[in-house]
Amino acid sequence: MLAFVLLASTVGGNSGGGSGGGNGGEGDRGSSPNQPAEQAEGSDETFTAENYPALVADPEAHEGASVDITGQIFTAPEIVEGDSAFQMYADPENLEWNTAVLVEGSDTDLEVDDDVHVVGTVAGEMEGENLMGGPSRQLCCRPTKWTW
Repeated sequence: MLAFVLLASTVGGNSGGGSGGGNGGEGDRGSSPNQPAEQAEGSDETFTAENYPALVADPEAHEGASVDITGQIFTAPEIVEGDSAFQMYADPENLEWNTAVLVEGSDTDLEVDDDVHVVGTVAGEMEGENLMGGPSRQLCCRPTKWTW
């Protein structure tokens, strides 16, 4: 839970959102007063499986850039200030590219092991604790659209 509290304070914002289902669904933020940040100045790059390692290595440098990635949820989604938060591996085969995702709204019906396709914006990096109590860093993403 601590990690998601940090995520909410890092990413910020609350304004309702999409819904879907654990057996397949889709969410779309639609128009909202809290639209994602513009892409990083001078950045028109979209991060996908081909270039995701560069993003994971330095999320702060790419804050505001676009993300289009598919991954697998590995933590039970939690509700944080009315929004759903979860962590996924964008490379589930190798258990790498840990990505924290904050989805607006709490009616997502996501579950551990769901595959999810996230299209959105890099919201920087969060720091928290891993299960062993040690420090942990992961990329944060705020999706504008997601499917599972």
